[in-house]
Amino acid sequence: MLRADKWEYLRTEAKPDYYVIPTGIGGVLYPPHVLADEVFNKDSIRNLCLNADDLWLKAMALLNGKKAMRIGNASKTFFTILKTQKTGLYYDNALEDKNSVAWRNIIEAYPKCKELLINELKLNRSSDF
Repeated sequence: MLRADKWEYLRTEAKPDYYVIPTGIGGVLYPPHVLADEVFNKDSIRNLCLNADDLWLKAMALLNGKKAMRIGNASKTFFTILKTQKTGLYYDNALEDKNSVAWRNIIEAYPKCKELLINELKLNRSSDF
């Protein structure tokens, strides 16, 4: 598995895909019934990925067999509140690679997520030929 800081960033709109991970920096909309009921399992959230909510929500959509997609282009401007950026999830999750740890925890606890992604990869590779 690639380190999270090596994951590809989707810069343009794309079709629905299991490999798109919605991140909340610009807002994420989850329609009703997209996430598995397991989404409310507080013990699993605490034990597997307490500070990686985007990855948890992605896994819960995968458990329900739902794809994600990006709509619209990325914002070029992100507004911040002055003197609030010395700490944050970015420093732990991205710079200390805790997203990779969280994702590994999730797919070990929920092997259906890993199976779905592997099967999708095999399907995409076979359709290229």
